[in-house]
Amino acid sequence: MKEKKEIPWYSEEAGIFTDAYFKMFGDNIPDPAGEIDFVEKVLKLKPGAKVFDLCCGHGRHSVELARRGYDVTGQDLSEYFLNIAKQSAQKAGVKIRVVHNDMRNIGFENEFDAAIIMFTSFGVLESDPENQKVLNGLSASLKKGGRICIDAANRDWIIRRYMHKDHKYLNDGSLLVMEREFDHISGYHIESRKIYAPNGSFKEYKIMLRFYTVPELISMFKTAGLEVTDTYGDFDFSPISFSSPNYILIAEKV
Repeated sequence: MKEKKEIPWYSEEAGIFTDAYFKMFGDNIPDPAGEIDFVEKVLKLKPGAKVFDLCCGHGRHSVELARRGYDVTGQDLSEYFLNIAKQSAQKAGVKIRVVHNDMRNIGFENEFDAAIIMFTSFGVLESDPENQKVLNGLSASLKKGGRICIDAANRDWIIRRYMHKDHKYLNDGSLLVMEREFDHISGYHIESRKIYAPNGSFKEYKIMLRFYTVPELISMFKTAGLEVTDTYGDFDFSPISFSSPNYILIAEKV
C-alpha cells in the first residue's frame, strides 16, 4: 500500500495561500507605498532597474514597484495569488512579469539589479539546507553588486512574547483559534490555525516557520555569496532591538 505523501503546508493545495490568507491576515497587511519608499533607498534603485520580487504573493510590492517605473518580475507558488497580482497590475495600468514556481527554483542568472523577499516569506521550508537553497538561487539571479532586501520576523521579539494559545474573531464573525509550539532545538515555530465559521463549518491550517537569529541569517547570506551591509528594525530605518517585531537585512552580491 502506497504511503500518502504529505502536502507541504505552504502549497496552494494546503489552502492557506488562497482566500483564507486574506481572511486571517488581511488586517495586518500594510500599504506597500512606505515599504517601497524604504526599498528604493536601501537598494539604491536606479530608474528602470530590474527588480525580482520573490514570494510576491498577490503582488502588492510588485505593482507598487512597477508604478514607479521599475522592470519587475514576481515569483510565487500560489497561482491564486499570481492571478490577483496580474489583475492588480492591469487595474493599475502597469506591466509585471509573473513566474509560477517554488522559491527554491529560480530560473534566472545575473538577471536582476535588486531583489526583495518580504513579509516573513523566508524560512517557510522544511529545513535549513532547503532555506539555504533560496538564498543561493537569489544570489545567482542577481548581477554582481546587485542588492537584496529581506524582511523577516525578529525571533527575539517573538520569543519574549510567545503565546502558546490565542484566539480572535474575524470580520465575517468566524472564530480563529491559534495553537503554537516552538522547537528550541530546530528553531521552528509550529502553529495550528482553526477557523470556526458562524454556520458551524470548520477548517484547520498549519504554519511552520524557521525563526532565524540575525547572526544565523548573516552566515547563510555569506554562504550564498551575499555580504550583509545594513540592518534595520523597521521601515523607518530604526535599529534592531527587542521592540522590533521584524528585522530587515540588506546584502550585496560580492
